[in-house]
Amino acid sequence: MASLSSPPVHSAARAGRRLKALALGISLSVLSFFAALTIAYLSRGSAARMAVPLPPVLYPNTVILLLSSGALELSCRRLRAGHVRAMLRWLAVAFALGWVFLAGQYWAWRQWRRAGIFLRTDPGSRFFFLFTAAHAIHIVAGLAVLGTVFTLAWRGRLRREHPAPLEAAAIFWHCLDAAWLGLLALLLLA
Repeated sequence: MASLSSPPVHSAARAGRRLKALALGISLSVLSFFAALTIAYLSRGSAARMAVPLPPVLYPNTVILLLSSGALELSCRRLRAGHVRAMLRWLAVAFALGWVFLAGQYWAWRQWRRAGIFLRTDPGSRFFFLFTAAHAIHIVAGLAVLGTVFTLAWRGRLRREHPAPLEAAAIFWHCLDAAWLGLLALLLLA
């Protein structure tokens, strides 16, 4: 017999909460990983500071990542409003901008290579390559998640009543934004 004090919870809603909790847990793990990298960078003191400026492409590339996150947020809002086609368009924009960001990271590495800066140039360049490579790996994971959610949406399995997969993907993607902004600030200010 069901309890009179609380209504029965629908299994899809319960699964959605678990999915969002999982996304939040993974996101906190990612942020912890980047916090550990930051501590390692800062503990090296001035020996880890970069002797050369950051590649200029990082600034517009940061805007691209933020626009991707904004498009993903618009996708979530469109789904909540029941506009599945608009949700798909904004999700596709977020996905495409994620790939553009990844290409921009590759371009940053190429800019440094052309300037004669490599992994072994100085401790600062080692940390730059480590930070950007680790972030790129997480971006690829985020793109895989976005691609999976897009496939679900395309097949009609993502509805206003069941937005959890999209919302979980957004939690992870926004976490990657936060990690990137923190790393960029660290490299600029430390």
